[in-house]
Amino acid sequence: MSSNNDDPSKSTAIIDTGISGLDHAGITVRGYNLMDLVANAEFEEVAHLLLHHDLPTSDQYRQFKIRLRSKRTDISPKIKNMLNCFDGQEHPLNVAIACFSLMASPDDGEFVSKAEQAVAVYSTILANHIAKRRNKSTTFEVRTDLNHVNYFCHQVGIEGAVEKEVLSKLLIGASEFSFPPSTFAGRLAASVRSDFFTSLSAATAVWSGYRHGAASEHAHNQLDELVIGRDTISSFYSRKKEGGIPLFGFGHRVYKSGKDPRN
Repeated sequence: MSSNNDDPSKSTAIIDTGISGLDHAGITVRGYNLMDLVANAEFEEVAHLLLHHDLPTSDQYRQFKIRLRSKRTDISPKIKNMLNCFDGQEHPLNVAIACFSLMASPDDGEFVSKAEQAVAVYSTILANHIAKRRNKSTTFEVRTDLNHVNYFCHQVGIEGAVEKEVLSKLLIGASEFSFPPSTFAGRLAASVRSDFFTSLSAATAVWSGYRHGAASEHAHNQLDELVIGRDTISSFYSRKKEGGIPLFGFGHRVYKSGKDPRN
């Protein structure tokens, strides 16, 4: 992985990783072009690619989906009790951090198995809390007939095909993150032999910052504010800039020239 310069010819190596890279052809994930994956793959296929180093064969994909879907509700009673303690006002990422911390174990076990469990239960934990925020009933329904995105959307009451497609592409588009602040924090925790879920908690905590993963949430909030208000686009963003309020959705902390290959 290279430093924060989107011209590969001028970049400085920080760490060697087989997860993702950036060259003149664009972003690659395990050797596959990211935009090809966004256009043609399902999220579970990309999850297999990340965890098992290659896209799955038909049989591997079938077995992988069975494992993921069977682990969706593999949530201990103490995690369920913790979720019941939240009233829906907490930020969903803070809920995930708390649950991951509680899932930590001195016996670190097999990394890939824990990673698969994390992929499976993350959507269940978030969906359960978001449903509570929306005053909807919360359940730990298995629904092994639904893929990852459709299961999450079913749990929180999202029915639109466009919304489901957007969510799927967002999840795949974010899969190239091998060395930003969040995964750096996770790597740092793992380097001192913190267990898997403690390291994941560290990564999620950093991801929740508004100059990182939460930037998209703040951009959405600013767009809502713009639509609801009566400002023109120019006056709205001029007022934000004059007030020293970050303008979310403009520029990128890694792709400095503004040429994010995922646009």
